[in-house]
Amino acid sequence: MNKSIIAVAVAAAFACMGTAQAFEMGPYVGVKSGLSHMDISGKDISIENLNKPEHAISDSSLYSYTGGVFAGYNFNPYFGVEFGYDYLGTFDMDFSADKRGSHDFTVNALQLSLRGAYPITSSLSVTGTVGALQWFNDFFSYDRHGDGGSEDQHSSMSPVVGAGLEYAFNRNWVARFDYEYIHRVGSRRDNGMTPDISTYNLGLEYVFGSEPAPVEPAPAPVQKQTVSEDHSLSSDVLFDFGKSTLKPEGKAALDKFYADYQAENLENSHLTISGYTDRIGSDASNQKLSEARANSVAAYLQSLGMSADDISVVGYGESNPVSGTDCDGIKDRKALIKCLGVDRRVEINVTGVKTTVVEK
Repeated sequence: MNKSIIAVAVAAAFACMGTAQAFEMGPYVGVKSGLSHMDISGKDISIENLNKPEHAISDSSLYSYTGGVFAGYNFNPYFGVEFGYDYLGTFDMDFSADKRGSHDFTVNALQLSLRGAYPITSSLSVTGTVGALQWFNDFFSYDRHGDGGSEDQHSSMSPVVGAGLEYAFNRNWVARFDYEYIHRVGSRRDNGMTPDISTYNLGLEYVFGSEPAPVEPAPAPVQKQTVSEDHSLSSDVLFDFGKSTLKPEGKAALDKFYADYQAENLENSHLTISGYTDRIGSDASNQKLSEARANSVAAYLQSLGMSADDISVVGYGESNPVSGTDCDGIKDRKALIKCLGVDRRVEINVTGVKTTVVEK
């Protein structure tokens, strides 16, 4: 057997370290068909007179049709095992000089092989085969000038190596071309011949299983951070003086606040709504008004979709003014009301966990 062919086949069968996928993983079945050629040299023949020039065999008779079925399993994208039945052909060998006789040589076989693949592209791969073949031959000899003939059947095992190409149309359907070389098919003792056989087959295989689910991209790395944010809304925007009913402008301001709050998408968020008044009026009335205003804001946010469990409400009355001494000495009521406007407010403290994507 040609040693270079064996080397190429073995290398192809076990070159499985590529980066692209070659075999589709899982079980498969298929059919193949093509041509076979029987190689007969003098050392392979012991039939009487067959090696003499006048009894030469026509080369065209050493070709035959071949075909088979196979099934296998790909353990990973680069390595699998295959079992199959092969019809290797029927070869009609006639003596060319005196037309004295003919030999029909038919070979069937069962094959078990290891297969490897090396990807060239995402769809095309080089393949290699190394295995063993149990062959069964039927050798019939007859003499045109005599009576009858003889038939001999024999079986044994031979090594097989091969190489080829595979093209995957999709996850399930694969076309393949295989060349295989089988060494010494026959028995010199029983039928006088030990030829080598080469096969050239086109095949189609079906790989069981569905298309794999698309690979989801890995999530971007994120950073979680606990935040506390303070928002101050003017009571003059939210309410009329001395009132706790929201004005249209106040509702619009809270709509914007709620939209911004939702956009942050905080986890475990909580709102603390604090109401404040100015110093005009009694402490009791201002305390009551600050609580009523804070509750009005909370009720409106709940109407927009916030849970009452995520809201706390408190009223501070006229405490914690921010005007300082700026309004001291002002006697005119309207002017004083205007000056103390900064004290009339609703503050909203937002706490929660904020998630941000970490830039690579």
